[in-house]
Amino acid sequence: KGVKVRQPLRELRIRDKELGNEKKLLELIKDEVNVKNIVCGAKIEKEVELDFEISEELKREGDRRELVRNINKIRKETGLTPIDLIIIESDFEVIGAKENLMKEVKAKDYIVKSEIKNGTEVTISGKKYFVKITKS
Repeated sequence: KGVKVRQPLRELRIRDKELGNEKKLLELIKDEVNVKNIVCGAKIEKEVELDFEISEELKREGDRRELVRNINKIRKETGLTPIDLIIIESDFEVIGAKENLMKEVKAKDYIVKSEIKNGTEVTISGKKYFVKITKS
């Protein structure tokens, strides 16, 4: 279907009413398949069904995950360690989860600028952006 690995999906439906009682297993499946919800039942049409409809909220989350991946890649390429506190400059605006992003990548600040000098080009949802990270 052309969905990126980091793109979360809304729902996985499994035709198995017994599986609904296996909470730990369902949590593991949710993490591995990257879905927000799992529905189990005997009346589900196919053995396994994935809902590929991506809401705006899910799209933003997928974009944020792609940005995190790119920031971590740039961090590694520039010789920074995962524990180094960084400052991020980008022309990509994070909507709704800026604090979560900063916590996840150990950033002191995330600055949105229309023009980034000496930044690294990244692609998010098919569009090109620039990201620059510096040690804080």
